This record gives sequence, structure tokens and C-alpha cells, in this order.
Amino acid sequence: MIPAVEICPFVPLGPGTRKHTTRILHVVGAMNRGGTETWLVDLLSRTDHTHFQHDLLAHANGAAGLDEAVKATGARLIQAPESSRPWSYSAKLRRVIEEHGPYDVVHAHLHHFSGLVLRSAAHAGVPVRIAHSHSDTRSIDGRANPARQLFLRLAKHWIRRYATRCLAVSRPAAASLFGEAWESDHRVSVVYCGVALEKFARLNLNRDAFRHSLGIPADARVFAHVGRFAEPKNHAFLIEIFSRIAQLEPNAWFALAGDGPLRPQIEVWADRAGIAHRTLFLGMRNDVPQLLGGLVDVLLLPSLWEGLPITLIESQAAGVRALYSDSITSEAEELPQLLRRVSLREPAGAWAVEAVSMAKSPPVIPGRDRLTGSRFDIRACVAKLEEIYSSAPRLGAE
Repeated sequence: MIPAVEICPFVPLGPGTRKHTTRILHVVGAMNRGGTETWLVDLLSRTDHTHFQHDLLAHANGAAGLDEAVKATGARLIQAPESSRPWSYSAKLRRVIEEHGPYDVVHAHLHHFSGLVLRSAAHAGVPVRIAHSHSDTRSIDGRANPARQLFLRLAKHWIRRYATRCLAVSRPAAASLFGEAWESDHRVSVVYCGVALEKFARLNLNRDAFRHSLGIPADARVFAHVGRFAEPKNHAFLIEIFSRIAQLEPNAWFALAGDGPLRPQIEVWADRAGIAHRTLFLGMRNDVPQLLGGLVDVLLLPSLWEGLPITLIESQAAGVRALYSDSITSEAEELPQLLRRVSLREPAGAWAVEAVSMAKSPPVIPGRDRLTGSRFDIRACVAKLEEIYSSAPRLGAE
């Protein structure tokens, strides 16, 4: 029988009350380049190291693209392959905590799998246990096979029982992992993933030269996508939109930044659509602000599901227009003059007409200054999380 675990209430400490460094263990998948992973590195690099020590447990079988960036923040990177077997995972996490801890906080970023993480952390005596929802997976969870459905129910039960705080990047992400009635649970709150806006302050690009370096004509209209090559991003529909744009706009070029398991198939689709000669597969990038500001006229995000795409916040900071699906929450709309939202029920041709129209619109001043101090400023996110971490009862405190 699993012992009951007392829920620790959230009581922020006042100024000057900290006696010990708060130790936090983040539990994540592989630290490959992506919106959530880049946000986490930005978070770690801005932490108050005099009061907070962060370690990061990555479930990876080998090196990942952001491993060195994690280490450069001063955080310790601990690697251990994930195990979906509860008995072996619990023992593995306990060993990590015993070897590298003790920890005041375990902060899990693994959606449903966070339930198993927090159950294990509770049994290891970690007082503050945070489940963080980064996505809205309700549309696919309902189609899961019976075995998967059983796991999802069990995982949500563990989150309800063992989480002392529940965070989400948007309201739909909160409903996805914590239930439709999440607002009635005092543990649950939305904390938006902020963007490091200073990256956009440093932009001083020669747009023509940047495009020339990629082999794109200076007068091209560039339609782009930034994201992992995986099912949620809806690349099949994206390529169809691109092909319709090519019929409407003779100077259209297309760029896809990112990587993932579906990339080979997407390259085949681009070739079959007759646009491969005008399509750049840019791979994983560490210069997304420069890419947006120096290359892109319109960003397209026809996602099937999301939590809240950080790329959409970055595009606004760069002053780039974006056309995105109605599966993306309106919470991301900070600078509406740059944005258009289209239903996924609309055909690719309708998306193409909107995209070409947006590309012909007058340029807009980048929105970095207007986002400074907003809910999407990384500093606001850091302050909120440090407030939450400060609620941790200090291990060993008198």
C-alpha cells in the first residue's frame, strides 16, 4: 500500500527569510534544441545562484544539443536513460537523489510521466514536487489504446496525489494534465514561458546579406516554420500550404528550421510538391532571433496541438508576422497587429491567400520593447518560479 503524502501548502517566504540555498532538481527528456529546452536554459542562466542551485536530470542515452549550454549556466547535468517501469524508475531516481541531493524541490517537465517522477520523489522525501505541463495533448489522449489509457489515468492520479504545485504554460495545457476543473485546485497556476528579449535587442542584421548567405534572393518573400519535425507541428499540411503559396507568389521561398523523426518524409513531400528547389531545410539552429529577423516574412504554425509555442512569442519580439492555427491558444497574442489565426478546417488554399497577403503588408517595428516587462519577459518567469521555489521547507533547517 502506498503511504499517504501530505501536501505542502504554498506559503511564500518574506524578504530576508532564506537561511539556506534551495536545491532544485529538474527532470526532463533529452536536452535537444526546442522551445521548452531553450527556455529552460534561459531560466537556468538567469537564476539567483546565491539562493538557488539547479541540477538537471536528463533522460537521454547520449549527448544532446543543449548539454553544454546547460553546464555553462552553472547547473549540474545528470544523465540517466528513462525507464517506464515504475519499480525500476523509482529506484533509479532515489539513487540520483541520494548521490547528488538532497533536494528541496523536484520540478518535472515530462507531462504524464511526471506523475511517476513525483511519486518517486515523494517516497525519497523531497518536500516540494512540481508537475509542469508544457503541452495540450487532449486531442490525442482520447485516441490512445487501452494500455495507454490506463497509464494516463494512473499518471494523473499520481500527479493529483503527489504534486505540491502544478504549473502550466497556458490554460489549455493546464486542462490537459490537471483536468478541466483545474482552476478550483489551489496548487495549479499558469506561468508563461518567457523569452530572453535581450537576444532581440542585439539584432542589427543586413537582411540582404543574411539572405545571400543562405542562397535566397534579396527580393524573395520567405515563408518559414520553426519547430520539431514531429506530428504535432502538422508538416504534411504545411507543405500543402507552401505548394499553394508557390502558385500565388512567384518569388516565394520556404524555410524549415528544426529536426526530428519526420524530416526524411517531409523532404520527400516537398520534392513531390515541386517546391524542393525553393525550400531550405536549415536543421537545428542556435540563432532563431537572427533567423526570424533576417530571413522570414511570414511564420506559419499550422499545429495540431501545442501548449504555447515559444516561437510565436519570438516572432513577435522580432516583428515578424505569423499565421497560426486555432489549436494555439489566444494567450500567445501579445501584439495582435502581427498575427492572424486560421481554423485548421480551412483548406490549404485559404491559408496560402492569407500568408501571401501578410507577406505584402508594410514592415512592422520589432516588438521587443513592447514585450519588455510583460508576462512573456523571461525575467517575469524567473521571478515567479523563484517565489515558488522559496516556499520549499529547507532540508536540515532548524
